Amino acid sequence: MGRLIYLLCVVVIAATPAPTHAHHEPQSPKPAKPKHFLYDPAEVEVPPARRGSPDAYDSDLEQYRDQWWLAYLEFTPGKGDRVHVAVADGPDEATTVIAPTGRFRRPTLTRVGEELWLTYESFDVTVETWRVQLVCYRRTGDRFEWQPGGSVTPHTISAVDHAIAADPSGGAWLVWQQAVAGQYDVFACRIDAAGQAAEAELVSTNPAAGDWNPSVAVTVGGKVCVAWDTFRCDGFDIVVRWRDVAWLPPRLLAATAAFEGRARVVASTTSEAAWIAWEEGAPNWGQPYRGKWTQWNEITDEVGPLHRYRRVRLAQVNAIGQRRDTAPLPMPSFALAELRPDRRSAATQLGAFYERPELAVDHHDQPWVFFRHYYHPQSASTAPVIHHIEEGWRVQARRLDGDHWSSLYECSNGDSATNQRDGAQRLAVASAAGDGVACAFSVGRTDRRNDPHRRGLAWATLPSKRGSAPVLSEPIDLPLDTATTPPRTTTTRTVAGKTYQLVRGDLHRHTDLSLCFPFYDGSLDDVYRYAIEVAQHDFLGVTDHARDIAQGNEQAQLWWRTTKEVTRHHMPGHFHPFYSYERSRGETDHNVISLYDNLLRPHTTPHASFWQQLDADTLMIPHATFAPPSRPINPVTWRKVNDDVRPLVEIFQGCRDHSVEDDAHEGLNRGHHIGFIASSDHLSTKASYACAWVEQLDRTTIFRALQARRTFGATAPLSVAFHLGDHWMGERVVSDDPLEFTFAVQSPTPIARVTLIRDGRPVESRRLRSAASSFEGKLSAAPVLDRESWFYLHVETSDGQEAWSSPIWVR
Repeated sequence: MGRLIYLLCVVVIAATPAPTHAHHEPQSPKPAKPKHFLYDPAEVEVPPARRGSPDAYDSDLEQYRDQWWLAYLEFTPGKGDRVHVAVADGPDEATTVIAPTGRFRRPTLTRVGEELWLTYESFDVTVETWRVQLVCYRRTGDRFEWQPGGSVTPHTISAVDHAIAADPSGGAWLVWQQAVAGQYDVFACRIDAAGQAAEAELVSTNPAAGDWNPSVAVTVGGKVCVAWDTFRCDGFDIVVRWRDVAWLPPRLLAATAAFEGRARVVASTTSEAAWIAWEEGAPNWGQPYRGKWTQWNEITDEVGPLHRYRRVRLAQVNAIGQRRDTAPLPMPSFALAELRPDRRSAATQLGAFYERPELAVDHHDQPWVFFRHYYHPQSASTAPVIHHIEEGWRVQARRLDGDHWSSLYECSNGDSATNQRDGAQRLAVASAAGDGVACAFSVGRTDRRNDPHRRGLAWATLPSKRGSAPVLSEPIDLPLDTATTPPRTTTTRTVAGKTYQLVRGDLHRHTDLSLCFPFYDGSLDDVYRYAIEVAQHDFLGVTDHARDIAQGNEQAQLWWRTTKEVTRHHMPGHFHPFYSYERSRGETDHNVISLYDNLLRPHTTPHASFWQQLDADTLMIPHATFAPPSRPINPVTWRKVNDDVRPLVEIFQGCRDHSVEDDAHEGLNRGHHIGFIASSDHLSTKASYACAWVEQLDRTTIFRALQARRTFGATAPLSVAFHLGDHWMGERVVSDDPLEFTFAVQSPTPIARVTLIRDGRPVESRRLRSAASSFEGKLSAAPVLDRESWFYLHVETSDGQEAWSSPIWVR
């Protein structure tokens, strides 16, 4: 019976009668639904209009003087972004360029009294920080014009992910996230009617917790409500804080085991309350998970990659610390997922995605929730997961009407032409001064396929009508946010009179920009959140495939967007992302890690030819492309030696849950001097660590430690030091004496054994007789005669974790 019901539901989705269309515009016949992705059938389709060139993106909109205005970025290859503002339904050439070419992000329009304000984030290359800029469209004499503005956030510290809300008494409140001592905090300031910013005020209160994605609203009475998500040891939670005369204590709006983030807050138009929508994901977000090579069908609701399923929640909050819930937003794909006949027993929700909510309150004080949606049925199947498929999200919306929700609206022509195609594409909404709401969003994709759909911007207006007043639950008192987060610790070691600090990172991490697993890997924002907060990395290389970044086109908008995220998340002295990508070729795959952003190239160039274009600030790392019984690393990898360009090999990969010691031994025996790291690739989390010992904590020094092979790979956050006298792992040593290697290991779990490997064979092994989380000692080997030998340390723990130091070469 369950199978029959499921099949009937799928038939209903695939053969839903043509929906009604807002404004009664004629529509072409609806094409067949994608084979691997399903969408909730909309009762009302709203065909969006298009604006700008294919390189227009990152848009916002606002109604001003009875017209809808759009602000967006227009990318020019080889130059960068320009900030554009235009009347949405005006001609494309009728735009105002607010800012000359540069690195910009998040242009945002806000109606403030009789003026239109534009805020946007701008990168200052001289001090390498992001700041929020403000310009105002106001009357000058007998006409309106854009007047020059300036920065409204500090000049010396990056301010990103800003939001702004008009104050009914004049001016506006601005919020943003700002890096402080290695994690993000939320700040706010009031901007007066003249555009002058007051001193910034710290809003978040937990000094050791990372705070992300702030949103702000101001009620009709002038109360300020700020919501954001904060990372605790077990995941992200939603925090809300009010300001009346002064800031009130922060309270936890949502703090379950699930991922809870990306809150959006909008003030009620009739009371001193605020509406908050947020995204809820799977529990154990970012916690230890390893892939199942060729299958990837062991993922459950509880354990798996970053992007398993997402829900949208809505509630109303007030300044006295109470929450009132609405009727749940209909999300029928979850019922469909549970009915799937061939699903795995622990996979009742996988593949259903309702995410990135945006919120508007119309003239009747009825909240509209916009979101992105698709359902990926095979995520929960017992069969191997089909990969290298992608269709994107539909932009959909519902309006709360009393104790129920309106018909489902969809901003599309009934096909995928206006789907959002990666998780970092922006969706923005706004309410009209009279009736209706509107949305603007980026569409399209540039990956290895020849996608027929045009990239660019789309926008649409949705009519509203008076309904019933929202029916809410009884108020629930929100707990105060009193949780504390333990501070991070550092590990140091002194060798030859110099003190080194241990740093950990990941140099092979994909997002949904890569075509391989876009439904599992998560967005750029997901990956940076994971790296900074959950894995507590010190460095990161996001390595999406060159062929999925416009076929390796360095002048493409997608590469520009990717490099902007590197600059936005760089926290000097704490977190250091590299410019990076993956070159996937027929003979083998390599990751390219660089200090600079100008080395993206097509993957078709042979590696040896590509090496000629590189200098000392770029390196390459080969990794497994298969798993046993095949050879994980193609033997052709070792035909050409270039230790300067290729100083490392990925000895363990979480996606394939497999080490490549034998392959690494082959490379070493053929004369390569390669150190070891571990990395994630796709899907896996907290299962692979690239580790290095550095003299100081900055991006260049970390890079030089990678080049020096002062590294080790690990499947858990272990500490491994391995040296011969004053010589670190990774070095080449000349010695005629008997060899005595020093090691020091620390592990979160008891250490089981350490083994000294010489030229691919175990020489000496030490097994611990009692459980201990630290182990130091010496291992001996006979002197090396007539040739160069290589030695490294292999560590095993009682719970199956491993680590591999880089070799030391002795002649």
